[in-house]
Amino acid sequence: MKRVTACLLFVLLGLALSRPPAALARTKTKQTKAQKDAQKQYKKYSKQQAKQQKKQLKAQKKAMKKFNKNRPTITTT
Repeated sequence: MKRVTACLLFVLLGLALSRPPAALARTKTKQTKAQKDAQKQYKKYSKQQAKQQKKQLKAQKKAMKKFNKNRPTITTT
């Protein structure tokens, strides 16, 4: 009976120690103003990157269309 109790206690303590302190205290960590600003800047940067990639892809497609339209074609009759 002592072994069962010891094992159960060991498992419960192991689980309690493996959790972060914020979870144990049931408090939320607050973000600083600098962290929030950094997140906003990153989102803005990623949106700009996506727009730029989209613009480049569009230009590439347009150039391929123009190239295919202007190149000489071989016709066999």
